[in-house]
Amino acid sequence: MNFEQRPELRQGLRLTPQLFLNLKLLVLPVIELQQLIEAELEQNPALELADDGDGLDSTAGDSAEEAVLGGKTGDGDSNEEFDIAELLPQDGWDLPGQAPDEGEDEPVISEVTPTMKLTYHDTLLPKLLAEVEPNDTRVAEEIVEWLNEEGFLSVNPAEISEATGIPLDTIKRVLGILRRIPPGGLGCPDVRTALIAQLELKGYSESSLEWRILNDYWNLFMEKKFKQLADKLQVPIEEIEGATVNICALEPKPGRQFNAPAPEYVVPDFSCEWRDGKIVAVEQDSNIPRIRIGRRFIEIIQHPESYPAEAVAFAREKVNNAMMFLKAIESRRRLLCRLMDWVIKRQKEFFQSGPEFLKPAMIKEAAAELGVHQATISRAISGKYVETQFGIFKLRDFFKSGTGGVARSGIKEKIQAMIECEDKNNPLSDEEICSRLAAEGINISRRTVAKYRAELGIPGSDERRR
Repeated sequence: MNFEQRPELRQGLRLTPQLFLNLKLLVLPVIELQQLIEAELEQNPALELADDGDGLDSTAGDSAEEAVLGGKTGDGDSNEEFDIAELLPQDGWDLPGQAPDEGEDEPVISEVTPTMKLTYHDTLLPKLLAEVEPNDTRVAEEIVEWLNEEGFLSVNPAEISEATGIPLDTIKRVLGILRRIPPGGLGCPDVRTALIAQLELKGYSESSLEWRILNDYWNLFMEKKFKQLADKLQVPIEEIEGATVNICALEPKPGRQFNAPAPEYVVPDFSCEWRDGKIVAVEQDSNIPRIRIGRRFIEIIQHPESYPAEAVAFAREKVNNAMMFLKAIESRRRLLCRLMDWVIKRQKEFFQSGPEFLKPAMIKEAAAELGVHQATISRAISGKYVETQFGIFKLRDFFKSGTGGVARSGIKEKIQAMIECEDKNNPLSDEEICSRLAAEGINISRRTVAKYRAELGIPGSDERRR
């Protein structure tokens, strides 16, 4: 066996520690960046909070950097490169981004959000236990387990009895108590039964028009055939419309208020404001701690002869890490500011007139103009929000495909506006909407109009007709 050394050229993806840190910070929204800075302040003694208006002197900073990079630390060259697998940490910080699917033009970034969710055990069960007898505690717990997300019983009570060994009469008794818990109708088998239970809870009798509509003419009500309902019930159509208003005020999914996701609070990274007759992006970074390298550490590495070798090596290591962190923060800030300037320039009509005027924009266009990779732009817009006079939007919302110079969301806005202004006795068909859009230079098929309308939750013209 012959062992020998020989030079070899090989291509591979390598990241420096600085570049990896830049990528790690770029993908963070403002709240998580604040938390990371606070954690770094605790871990790295070379960092300290800067007073208002105070910061590290540039000359001192340059001298510190030269001292660190020019000196020898115990860990080797600070510019050493690592393989990606070696750089991936074990604390949950994954390298953001993923390759685009086949046929897609742009890379996709994964936005991981917390999935905190209120469950029936947290919200509904305590209310039910407060109403039932102590001996029925297990029955209440079992019934809650069989409720679906909408609050309906997913199986027949007899099946619960067979599966748990609990007497059927006991299950029905606890179900009756459950159905009286506001808003009413929890544990019912379907929407119609739940709505009837809510009517009874509100004091409507079986002779009431609302109760008769739901109990006897459910299908006609769902099909919105109000004239036929009036004929069947032998009442004026105005009374049918009044009863419909009362029914629509009920809760068709009584369970959703008990298992809704916890609210996700959003802090915008930028706000767009009018200043001197033009729109500018203002960073919302008032809560981000201002940090700098401690002067004590700068003093040590600038005058190493006055300190023990161990103290000098420790200071160089910590200051090197601190400067990498500060550079990553500044790199993130500069790229996001440049990107927001590009968005404002590209979507000027949106910021002036509203979402209906959102233009198509591609990530690769922004990447080309800013001179960075598409994946970098995708990371930059992940989890970021922008506050405008029309509301708060995801930064990713400004990068949408479209037709006729109008983004997809803008086309939906136009369709919704047309339908809101239509004659309710003669609503617009998808073909008519398609023709009106074509007159504005937006050429899409009737099928696409129907798709966008469905995504907006708007029924067809027949169902919208009064």
